[in-house]
Amino acid sequence: MDEDQNRAALIDKIETRKSHSEKWAGYDFTLAQTFLWLAILSSFSTAILAAAVEVPKLVLGFLAAIPGLAILVEQNFSFARRARWHWEMVAKLDQLSNQLRFEGAKVEDVSRQLGVLGVAMEDKFPAINHDGL
Repeated sequence: MDEDQNRAALIDKIETRKSHSEKWAGYDFTLAQTFLWLAILSSFSTAILAAAVEVPKLVLGFLAAIPGLAILVEQNFSFARRARWHWEMVAKLDQLSNQLRFEGAKVEDVSRQLGVLGVAMEDKFPAINHDGL
C-alpha cells in the first residue's frame, strides 16, 4: 500500500471506532438519564400520592422502592461514567483523525498514538461496580 492508501485506511479505522463510541455514548447517556428521571419522578409521585389520596400500601411501597433501585442500578452499571468515557474517546479519536486529514501527520505516528490511546482508555473504562454486593 502507498502512503495515501494507508492514510485512508487509518482514517477509516479511526472513524469507525469513533462512530462506535458515539453510538454507545448515546445509549449510556440515555440510560443514565432514564434512571435519574425514574428516581426523581417516582419519589415525587410517592410523596404526592401518600399525601393526597388513599392508595394501597403495596403501591406506595413499590413506588417508594423505585428511587433506591434506580440509583443502585445506575451506580453499579456506571452508565453516566461510561457515556463520559465514550465522549472522551470520541474527542481523542477526532484529534487523531484531524492530525491525518488536516495537519499532515505521519501515518506511522498516528497509528502508534492510536495504539497507545486504545491501551490507555481500556484501563480507564468504568467497570461494573459490585463492591457493595
